[in-house]
Formats: sequence, structure tokens, C-alpha cells
Amino acid sequence: MHTPASIAKHPIHPMLVAIPIGLWVFSLICDLVLLFGGTSENWAIVARYTMVGGIIGALIAAVPGFIDMLALPWTAKRIALMHMSIKAPTGDLACGSDWSMARALQQWVAAMCRAQVVSTLNRRSA
Repeated sequence: MHTPASIAKHPIHPMLVAIPIGLWVFSLICDLVLLFGGTSENWAIVARYTMVGGIIGALIAAVPGFIDMLALPWTAKRIALMHMSIKAPTGDLACGSDWSMARALQQWVAAMCRAQVVSTLNRRSA
């Protein structure tokens, strides 16, 4: 498939989305370890850094995805717009939960947000 944002005829967006997905899944695991008995505060620190890394990675992956979306025909562009409209608020929730909520609520909301992202991605790939 030829896309405007590609390297050697390989689209960049699908290559980059694995990075934030992996970081968010690992962040979720760290939150769950801390929630269910992890005694070290390092779990929270690692969860925060991997969440922030995932947010940055998602923003980087969004650029070639947006470029590719602009070149799509309307029928495919409609699906891409729906994909984008689901992913943008999820990222906003992740950012908001990471920086502005109380610690216990923050961990719960961040874990639920990551679970939603993973669930949505699993449904889309199936």
C-alpha cells in the first residue's frame, strides 16, 4: 500500500503505533502491580514515565497517520476520522489523569484509560 508518509514503500504510522501501545501496556502492568501489593514506589515512577513516553510516542505516530489520512478517498477517510476521534480523547484522558488528579484516583483512571486503549485496539485488529 502506497501512502504519502512512508519509508521505502512502508507506511510509517503502523510502525510507530507499536511504541506507545507497548509503553501504555507496561504502564498499566506497573499500576496493577502497585495496586495489588507492590511495596516499592518505583512502580509508580516507572508507570508515570512509560505513560508519558506513550503519550509522546502517540503524538509522534499521529503525524504520519494524519498525513496518510489526508490522501485517502472519502470512504476510507471516514473510518480514519472515526479512528482519530476515538484516539484523541483517550490521549487527553491519559494526559489529564497523569498530571491533575489525586494520586489514588489518578492511578485508577490511568489504568482504566489504558485498559480502554488496549481493548479498542484489540477490537480494531480482530
